Parts: sequence; structure tokens; C-alpha cells
Amino acid sequence: MREADHRDRVARLRSEMSRRDLTGYLIPHEDGYLNEWTPAADCRLEWLTGFSGSAGIAVVLRDRAAVLTDARYTRQVAQQCAQDLFEVHDLVDLPWQDYVARHAAGGAIGFDPALHSIASLAVLHALSRSASFEIVAVPENLVDGIWQDRPAIEVLPAHVHPVRLAGESSASKRTRLAGELGGGCSAAVIATCDNTAWLVNIRGGGLPYLPAPPGRALLHADASVDLFVAPESVDDRTREQLGDDIRIHPPAMFADRLKALAGSRVLVDPATTPVAIETQLHDAGVQVVHGSDPCHLAKAVKNEQEIAGARDVHRRDGAILVQLLHWIDTHGPTGSVDELAVARRYRELHEADERYWGLGFPVAACVGAHSSYPHYAPTSESNVPLEPGEVFLIDAGAQFHDGTTDITRTVPIGAPRPEHVRAHTLALKAHIAHAVLRFPPGIGAMHIDAVARQYFWRHGLDYGPGTAHLIGSFLKVHEGPMYMHWKRGNEVPLLPGMIIEHEPGYYRPDEFGVRVENTFLIGEPAVPPGGELPMCGFEVISLAPVDRRLIDLDALSDEEIRWIDEYHEVVENELRNLLPPEVSSWLHEMTRPLRPAALP
Repeated sequence: MREADHRDRVARLRSEMSRRDLTGYLIPHEDGYLNEWTPAADCRLEWLTGFSGSAGIAVVLRDRAAVLTDARYTRQVAQQCAQDLFEVHDLVDLPWQDYVARHAAGGAIGFDPALHSIASLAVLHALSRSASFEIVAVPENLVDGIWQDRPAIEVLPAHVHPVRLAGESSASKRTRLAGELGGGCSAAVIATCDNTAWLVNIRGGGLPYLPAPPGRALLHADASVDLFVAPESVDDRTREQLGDDIRIHPPAMFADRLKALAGSRVLVDPATTPVAIETQLHDAGVQVVHGSDPCHLAKAVKNEQEIAGARDVHRRDGAILVQLLHWIDTHGPTGSVDELAVARRYRELHEADERYWGLGFPVAACVGAHSSYPHYAPTSESNVPLEPGEVFLIDAGAQFHDGTTDITRTVPIGAPRPEHVRAHTLALKAHIAHAVLRFPPGIGAMHIDAVARQYFWRHGLDYGPGTAHLIGSFLKVHEGPMYMHWKRGNEVPLLPGMIIEHEPGYYRPDEFGVRVENTFLIGEPAVPPGGELPMCGFEVISLAPVDRRLIDLDALSDEEIRWIDEYHEVVENELRNLLPPEVSSWLHEMTRPLRPAALP
């Protein structure tokens, strides 16, 4: 895309703003379901600015514009967007609402109420009173009005997720959560696609990387559900399997169905529900009660079958990743392999698994300077070969019908440089610190973030992204509501049965990046030997070697070395029979003890 095209688009957007007497307009990354990865027809932020990341917002004013995103993407924005057209800001340092308040005094800021959460607009409303600007809901999206050749919305089939994989029937989930509504609520809005899919045990296509149909639901106190999805995505067999207590309607019928709730109280999660939904509830005469979506924690705590599925998919996924790492180690130093070739081979290896559904997110296959971008994904324009003397980072995840994976490994191409070894060793120490941690059940994730970051802080270093996030079961890779970051995390409790992605790393701008990521299962609390209080701990269920060539043994304690050796022993024992002989031999070499026992 030429830079001139984005300039023209911003100019046309400003013309539309002027026609409506707006001094500013907000363009978020999210779609009408506030999804992280959006269909092509909803990629408004990318179309307008050129930024292709999975989080961010553009604020376009009459005389200036900015793209604000999180630490994963700030440098990517600077690379993809014209810097004389868009300012770039980190949302932690400057929330987008504060940016608007600084520059919009006396003006009128337009927004699409379908694309912004109630919570995010509440912050803006609070600032508008002190900064004296007006917030104007514009139901007709201004970007859509100037977007020529906008892609069509694709509707793909949905199917029932069987109880043998889900571990609990939809009827059981609905009965359990309906009984917990409280507050005199007769219903709850389930606004997100993944929570809706989890509640009714349905999966399907239509959304990138998320096996859930676009839709939302109303959960009623009698445990019945009004499900709002494209009717053509649900065939007669699926309707029959869902049962009579799940009534299917077109998404456009949501406002009409609310009329039956007039005068009643309805639970709405302001963090995950668009402003437009709350407006429709008020218009229908419903009393809105703000609270957490009842699906959030229920979905986050996996049941026995989901945990068993997670263990199995990580075993299969680990065998695939080991084959890929062996291939990279064999061919990478020759210069005959590039980033796109690695991403392509990752997909090809997974396609041999009959339970594979698709990728969980774009494969981050990045070498050298590209690895310094926490969520870089190669394109035909950016693709480069793997070169000796560089580190190669692969962050990849897959969707299987029995679970979801996400893992990162960093490997040297040829001989590693000392700075690569140092940074990777710090990330590994941070990773081990949480892997061996014991903590009281229910502690907020942000309160243990420093346990990992301390190893970087000692050296005056840090990493911008969060340390950990939840992962779904054949659902979202980045699952809410828990997020581990000392600056912008939350008080969501860490509970037994949760499965999290743990990914400390280090990113030296435009030079290199390293990351160690594994999947952790939170175990049941137990009293440690000699202790008095029950404590939880993490169990690593990812299976892939940590590259020994990027480990500085002198920087590790005996306990850390013992942890790595024990983990590697598990990796080899679990995977060796799933691998071709030459790959199994390579794995044996990669997982041998870091400090072999002295000969007698």
C-alpha cells in the first residue's frame, strides 16, 4: 500500500468529519464484537493507517492524528505508518482518552458506538467534563462510508462442540451460571464471541484465528439462551443438537428481543460490551446492571476434560515444533531458509494432524532485527533469509478441536553472540522463577509479575509486553480476563485449573529479541512439606527444548539448572516416540543434562 493512499484516506475522513461538524473521530482496531483479530471487512484501522497489529486505535483530529497501541506494537506502528501523518504513542504511557482530552478542548469527537466498550467510553466521558469537549455517537461508521471495495462478510458453518471435548454440557453451564446472576437480574448479555461459543458449546468459522462464529447471546435466569448468529451458519442438524432452550436469531434482531425484557434488570459487562448494546437496552426500558460477564471466570477455569485435551494437544504440538526446530537447525545456517518458509512449514506440519483446525494467530517467524518486534509476522515485503550470527524467534500457536496452543522458542542461527546468550538467559531465569513459584490461591496475577521481571530489573532492563495471559480451549489464544503486568494488569485471581501462557523476553530495538514461552497449568493447592498453608503452583505442559546454546550456565543457580534438566527429561520422554529417528536423535542431544555428572 502506498503512503499516498493513506494520506488520501485520512483527507477523505476529515471531509466527512467536517460535514458532521466533528473536530475528531475515533477508529479502533476492534469490530462489533470487540474481537482481537477481525475479519477483513472490519480492518478499518489497518485500511486507514497501514498498521496491521491486533490492538490499537487511531485518533484523527482536524490538524493532527495519532495511532496509539501497546508495547507489543509501538515500533511496528512507526514502521508501517507515515510518521509525518501519525504520531505514535504507547497506551500505557498515554491512554488514548488522555490524548483526546489534551488536543480536543472545545471540540466534538465522533465515534461508532458499536466498536467501543462501555468502560472505555466512560473514561472519555469523565475527561470530557474537565476538558470541555463533546462526545458524539455516529451510528454510520465514517470509515465504511469512504471505503471503496470493502470486502464482503464471509459466513461459515458452525457446529456443536461435543461434550466429550468440552467436558460439560451447555445445559449444565447455563444452569450453573443462571443461578449465579444475582442482583435481581433476569438475564445477562454475553457480548463476546468466545464467551458465547463456550456457553452454548458451539464452534465455527468466520473469524480469523478464533473458532467461534460471530455472535452474542442473552442468558436468561431460566437457563435458556437467545443466540444471535447468522442463521445460515447453523444447519438443521446443529439446531437440533443445540436444543429448544437455545433460540437462534439474526444479529440484527438483538434490539427487538430486548423489548421482552422491558422493566427488568439485565447484567452487562462494561469491559466487553459495546456502547451500542447498552443504548439498545436503555431504549428497550431495561435497567442495566454493570458487572463481570459470568462466563469469564467459569471459562478460564478448565475442567478435567479440557485439561486432558490441553495436555494431549501440547504433546502433539510439541512433536511438531521439535521437527520444525530440527529443520531450522539443519537448514537455517545455509541461508536457504527464510522467515516465510518457516511459517509455511509450521502450517504444513500441523495439517497432518486430523484434529487441527487452523492457526491461533499469524506465525511470528522472525530473525535478527525482526525478532525485536514482539509480534512481528513476516510478509512478502518484509521477508528475509535466516542469517548466521543472528537469533531466530518463533512464536506460534494452533487451534485443535481438543485444545489450543501457544509457544515461543528462540534459537541461534550458527554461533550465538554473547548479548544473545545474556538476554536469553535472563528470560529463562524469569521463566523458571514463576515455574517454581508457590502462591496462595486467588492472588491477583499482577502481584507476582515482579517475581519474573526482577532478573531484568537488576540489570536496568525490562520488557514492555505482559508476562502472562490466559489461553482458551479451542477458543481464543489471548483469553481474558487475566493479564499479568505490573503496570496495567488486573486483580483477576489465579485459580486452580487456569491455563496461562508465560512469556518473559527482551527486545533490543532494531537489533534482536528473545522470548521463552511455555503453557502453565495452575495446580490444586497443597501444603508444602513443613508448611502450614496450602499453596498453588504452576505445571509446565508445553513440550519443546530450550536451546542450550543460548544458556549461560555460570549465570544459573543449581536449582535453575536442575529445573531445566528435569524439564528436558520430560520433553524427551514424552516426545521421542512421536518423532522420526533423526529428529529423536537431535532431541536427545538438545535435552542432555546441562552439566553431565562427573565420571567415576
